[in-house]
Amino acid sequence: METITRAMREHGAPRLVAISGAGVLVPGDHLSSVRTLLLLLSKYVALATEREAEINRASELEWVLARPPRIVPGPATGSYRVMPDRVPSPNISQGDVADLMLKCAAGSEWVRRAPIPGYGARLPPSP
Repeated sequence: METITRAMREHGAPRLVAISGAGVLVPGDHLSSVRTLLLLLSKYVALATEREAEINRASELEWVLARPPRIVPGPATGSYRVMPDRVPSPNISQGDVADLMLKCAAGSEWVRRAPIPGYGARLPPSP
């Protein structure tokens, strides 16, 4: 990730839209018991991807780190929700992840943030 951010800076590319997973924690995240268990089971993968997130946060880039839960085959439905701090559902379609990535590349709503897409009812913000 350090090489990518350095090359982007050298070539004047201002925005990085990357994909990680819902297991990557960022400050302010809400941890459900299921999410805590999954993090324990995937500890080493989570540590490596959290390091990537730290590099992004320390850079001057306009970064977005999309953190989908389990990605399943399927088209874009447009019916997903995006949460800043918790997982709205256990899975999301490939098409909806692609839709989110394109929106993040074109818009500014999620710049320097790590959105988590999913389906289901809108959850209240964490306290």
